[in-house]
Amino acid sequence: PAHDLKQGFEWGEFRHEQGWTPTRFAAFRNVDCLAACSVLTRTVPGLGAIGYAPRGPLFHASEPAGLEALVRELGRFGRRANAVLVRLSPGIRMDDEAANRALGSLGLVELAEPWTTWNTPRYVQVLHLGPDEKALLGGVRRRVREYIASAPRRGLVIEASDRDEDLVAFHSLMVNVGRIKGFPVRDLAYYRTLVAHYRAYYRPERMLLS
Repeated sequence: PAHDLKQGFEWGEFRHEQGWTPTRFAAFRNVDCLAACSVLTRTVPGLGAIGYAPRGPLFHASEPAGLEALVRELGRFGRRANAVLVRLSPGIRMDDEAANRALGSLGLVELAEPWTTWNTPRYVQVLHLGPDEKALLGGVRRRVREYIASAPRRGLVIEASDRDEDLVAFHSLMVNVGRIKGFPVRDLAYYRTLVAHYRAYYRPERMLLS
């Protein structure tokens, strides 16, 4: 239920080009997949290997046996890889009592709140795009609604694109905003690699570049 693109095959291949090694695990009962996890591993000089499962594992709280078998295998994998840790970061809601109970029964060590600097944030806001435009606008701050409403008057046009020059222009905008707001921006090669891995699976007419 708590699926995430960072547990997808393409994300593992994308991160592989940045020095991480993806390893995929799954627990089955006959033909039914009960739990799955993609783990990224990297060696840190002077420390050893670290394993990280961004937004994993994926599991059904109603099938605790599958999750237990999966976590047990992840522990074996960590020992084989001489990992100093295997970090799990499931994307479950804090109020999902069944899922949290299933994880809590496995003897995992829960990290303190500040441990979010090198991985997926603990708190993520999700905006579902199913409702109509009026309902979606009602869910954002007034200032943001004003920005959106004024965009057409300022000449902003949104169109589908798979051109590299548009990606370069997008990255330039990101760099400028990052400089103004004081946050880091990944280099252009990162975005080019990201697009290259996902372009084959998502047609250009589905990619909106503003």
